[in-house]
Amino acid sequence: VGPLEFVCKAVPQCTFVPIDYRPGGGGPPNPPAWDLIRPGVGDNFIQAIYPVPDWEYNRIDAPAKLWTSSVASSGGGVQLAQELANDMLLMDPVPDFIYGWIPGALPGYNGVALSVPGVAAVGNTEPIRHQRTFAHEVGHLFGLFHNTSQIGTAGLDVEHHLNITESLPMLQPTNKNDIMVAGLLTNQAFVRPASYNFFAGNSALDCAAPDGADDGERLIVSGLFDHATHALTLTDTLVVDGGRQSKFVPLEEADVVLQAFDGETALAQLGISTRSSADSCPECGGNADEEGGGTTLGGFAAALPTSVQPDEVERIEISLGAGGPVLLTLDRSEHAPVAGSFTVGTGTASWEASDADGDALTAYVRYSPDGERLVPLASGVLGTQAQFDATSLAAPEPGGYFELLVSDGLHTTAVRTAVAAEGGGGNPPMVGLLSPDTGFTFPEGATVILHSSGWDIEDRSLTGASITWSSDLDGALGTGRVTAVADLSVGTHTITVTATDSSSSTASDSVTIEVTARELPGLGTCQTDLGFGGPGSSVLEVCGGDLSTGTTADVSLSGAAPSAAAFFMVGFTQNPTSLLGGTIIPVPPAVVVSATTDAGGSVTLPSAVTGGGATTIYMQAAYLDAGQPQGVGISNAVQVDLLP
Repeated sequence: VGPLEFVCKAVPQCTFVPIDYRPGGGGPPNPPAWDLIRPGVGDNFIQAIYPVPDWEYNRIDAPAKLWTSSVASSGGGVQLAQELANDMLLMDPVPDFIYGWIPGALPGYNGVALSVPGVAAVGNTEPIRHQRTFAHEVGHLFGLFHNTSQIGTAGLDVEHHLNITESLPMLQPTNKNDIMVAGLLTNQAFVRPASYNFFAGNSALDCAAPDGADDGERLIVSGLFDHATHALTLTDTLVVDGGRQSKFVPLEEADVVLQAFDGETALAQLGISTRSSADSCPECGGNADEEGGGTTLGGFAAALPTSVQPDEVERIEISLGAGGPVLLTLDRSEHAPVAGSFTVGTGTASWEASDADGDALTAYVRYSPDGERLVPLASGVLGTQAQFDATSLAAPEPGGYFELLVSDGLHTTAVRTAVAAEGGGGNPPMVGLLSPDTGFTFPEGATVILHSSGWDIEDRSLTGASITWSSDLDGALGTGRVTAVADLSVGTHTITVTATDSSSSTASDSVTIEVTARELPGLGTCQTDLGFGGPGSSVLEVCGGDLSTGTTADVSLSGAAPSAAAFFMVGFTQNPTSLLGGTIIPVPPAVVVSATTDAGGSVTLPSAVTGGGATTIYMQAAYLDAGQPQGVGISNAVQVDLLP
């Protein structure tokens, strides 16, 4: 196929936020159903079509977000997405994307991306379309606009993710619409090659550290802009420590240009795109589409580079494009706000704040469980009190604190109050089994992909040995969020994935699948077990082809000590000899091959024996095991017959 270039691909992170949606305020909590937004359901379309083996889709480590404005009104979804983008900049570390799930079906509205490309979007949870809407809006965040194309080639949902919730087949017909066609149901879309390749080459998947992710204070400026009337409103201006610089556009491509001044000296001139996915969708009007009819309202949440030191900024001007008229000017007042009496109880934060200049004050409350990570609990508060769901927070550790930020515009006053470490294990981890689904059937010898999520509110992403897989028939199957097996025994299996956090708390998820028998010519022969095993309870097997010319067999050791040095001995004579507390058969060995067992005490040498004979060899394994009297465990011996 010609020269190939192998490149590192990162695991992108999308933090999702349940929206407690109560238009007009009041009433009982109204969050989206967890079973529609959890990993393995809400992100199934993403898992089916995006060119990554895994991605981090996790619930925000903070309470559900209360939203009392209507998102079905013109620009309502843009306003929510803009506030989520602002909340994202208050996090540390900052995820790649943030997505808000609004409960239920909303007439005339499905979702919207704040900008194209961008970082924030929202969508509803109508079951017949919500998975496609999510993938569509994330497509906008990657940088794709709408198209009217069909996929034009057969699509393959390799892990059959779209079985839930829509019972769709693995094979997608060529007349399916591309994911970026507007106004579709989940069963009407897949991904065309051009869109797939765009995702694969996108900078969001680069392994390099995100641009502008560094320490230091940075100024955040957020607002809403009406493209029709040119009305501009600042919603948030404040200073935070750390975070990540926003991506700005060339001045000639900007809808608005933000300039920061120290006196008359320009400190920065930054281009900002404020066009949401609604702006690029004239066909969406009145179509109950995901963009809600094509609003002219756009938004932005911009974190300035740390090279612009906030205490040097005396004035901000925002103009209409490069060289256009100034739409808004914000000057630094003489005095910073005074904040104090910051107290936090169970689910309530209260404080006192004043400003000698009489400026209007806006407050923000953040929580750090460990003195490093930060999540917003309340944003844009105009009063002196905020309520939050304390049960959704990570357990406090030494150095943890609550933080109050009070802003009058270009001054921000920060106050912290320490939170006592609780000790103990904190919250249990969260794990979801994404593939396979319950009820699936596989023929004997088929590859079964094992795919899960893994998240802990204290430890964050769980990967590697923190995720273990097992079968009630075959025992340990492997580790990691994504792995595969092709040797499940015939029968009904309960497949279980278990996540373990740093405090040894666990959580599990299980499915039941069926493996049916089938003929596997030349692939199912195991060589003769001669016995002689022990000390220890390890088992040596040589299985695969019949070892005629052109066939191979795997050599596998199971039941040994975990993470131990193992030695495979091969000889041409059967000469039982007492040694190391057991009996060694191939004495003297002609070949010794070393390996290391995994955490389950197993190791496999794939295709280690090749056919072609006729001759007979003898194999046995030994391994270091401190639990045995002489520190060594010995497997059974196997007679291996090589055929012509």
